[in-house]
Amino acid sequence: MEKCKQLLSCILEKVRAISFESVVVRLLSAWAIMGVCQNLKIRDSIYFTHNFFFDRFSFAESFLLTLVLFAILCLPLFRKAMKGILWGSFFLLFIRTLWQRSDFGFYMGATLIMALITAYAFKDVKFKQDIKRPVMWGLTLPFTALVVTLIITVSVLLYKAVWTPTYDFGIFSQMFYYMKETFIPYTTCERDKFLSHFAVHFSPVYYLMLPVYIVFPSPVTLLVLSPVISASGIIPLVLLCKKYKHSNLTTLFLTVCYMGIPAITGGNLYYIHENVFLSPLLLWLFYFFEKKNTPLTVVFAFLVMLVKEDAPVYIFVFALYLLISKRNKSLGLLLMGLAIIYFAFVLSFLEKFGEGAMVGRFENFNKSGEPITLIGVIMTAFSNPAYLISECFENDRMLFLLQFFIPLMFIPFLTKKFSRYVLLAPVVIINLLSDYGYQHDMGYQYVFGSLAFAIYLCVMNSADMGQVKRSKILLLSATASVMVFFSMYYPRFQVVESYRNNMPEHNAIEQALEKIPDDASVVASTFFVANLSQRDEIYELESTKQKAEYYVLDLRYENAKCNVEDFQNENYETIHHDEYIAIFKQN
Repeated sequence: MEKCKQLLSCILEKVRAISFESVVVRLLSAWAIMGVCQNLKIRDSIYFTHNFFFDRFSFAESFLLTLVLFAILCLPLFRKAMKGILWGSFFLLFIRTLWQRSDFGFYMGATLIMALITAYAFKDVKFKQDIKRPVMWGLTLPFTALVVTLIITVSVLLYKAVWTPTYDFGIFSQMFYYMKETFIPYTTCERDKFLSHFAVHFSPVYYLMLPVYIVFPSPVTLLVLSPVISASGIIPLVLLCKKYKHSNLTTLFLTVCYMGIPAITGGNLYYIHENVFLSPLLLWLFYFFEKKNTPLTVVFAFLVMLVKEDAPVYIFVFALYLLISKRNKSLGLLLMGLAIIYFAFVLSFLEKFGEGAMVGRFENFNKSGEPITLIGVIMTAFSNPAYLISECFENDRMLFLLQFFIPLMFIPFLTKKFSRYVLLAPVVIINLLSDYGYQHDMGYQYVFGSLAFAIYLCVMNSADMGQVKRSKILLLSATASVMVFFSMYYPRFQVVESYRNNMPEHNAIEQALEKIPDDASVVASTFFVANLSQRDEIYELESTKQKAEYYVLDLRYENAKCNVEDFQNENYETIHHDEYIAIFKQN
């Protein structure tokens, strides 16, 4: 009996030694861990973040589990690790639930809570000990490989399931077929006629992908190359961090930011575009400038301009920064001159030999009733500052800005060197000015260039901070990037389960498509174009005015253009017809 009293007295003494702050930390940690356990337990885990959960939960079970976890965390074993456990438990809770409820409000709330917890958990941490270089790469490369693998898996399975549309994959799939055969980027499905893709977008940078495609001539090759090209940006990023004397730990945080930010995943999940080259090429440009290697700076500036007709805008902005900051006036003048000359050349080329520049995307700055011209857009935008500003901060643009800068913890703005704000101009010019919704949507390809400038600013601005502040804010930034990655894009990875569950459909369509000769001209529904693109003539059924030997209709969804009855007559022979696909040959 005496021993029991002594044990009880010892326990009470230990409990009294725990401060109120420690009790709160343990309770919150236990509560978050309980949430993770409940989440894992529920079969239909999507219900966890909706009120359907309350139809099947037990309060007593949740309460008892929290008490047990609290008691365990009160053990002396966890005393020194409690702040880390608090941070880790809420991070696990949010990672587990963000992909189940991906609305932006929930992500914002989760990020705010993690910001507060990070500030508390690491307030006394001095980050005096750095990690070794191999450890940094040992953590960076697996995370990069994970993101790239997930993107490739989703994209390739969508192609294998015959769910990749003409725009923007079928046209590039056929374009590379022609580049392999003729070395010229011809297409027939892009503008419903035989023409070079360079008549629409001037993008010679595609030739950098051609050698790999020649060795592996398949549309799948393009889907693999795209995220790999984006991910290659971590190499110049790491070199930039070294130039700015970042520790290996903060370099790790910055690489996680780069790969986790929605721009990389969203743009690559929309198949393939020349814009994927912008991030790595611009980061190489910034690196060689910082190393004072003028020849290679000019080379990479030229490579950036080869990406697309609007790419000289990025070089012009960088040149303007060099002039205003007085870091290298002669180089700034050289790059500005090259950008203006190249831009004028490309616009002239598109007007004379192509379809003209796509200034229609800035129709919100065009006078009604007049033809859209670049000069007219600039004059209209200049004439009304209030209208210009209002267009940049419409609700959809504000959401875009939050999605873009929150994972970076607004570090691009944290500087006393006002010349650096010039580097944010691409966000305004490319992403905010136009009312073309895709240009301010993280799910498309128009953010890659702006991302490179934002990351460059993060490297420079964080380097100006003290070591402790820099480490903490970049830790939070890396955390927010991983969270937004799960929030916005993890649901897309459910395509793996969907593909597995619909194998009979995929196999039936694949076998049906094999009945079409490789040398035949084809008109096909949009989701069949990419899979049939390795041929001289293919057109999209939904938009074509052309005739062809074979007509392929997608019966998996209703479409006014996919009317089987129109082809069931003496003018056509039925080659195949099931619940998924119908193929007709013109007599």
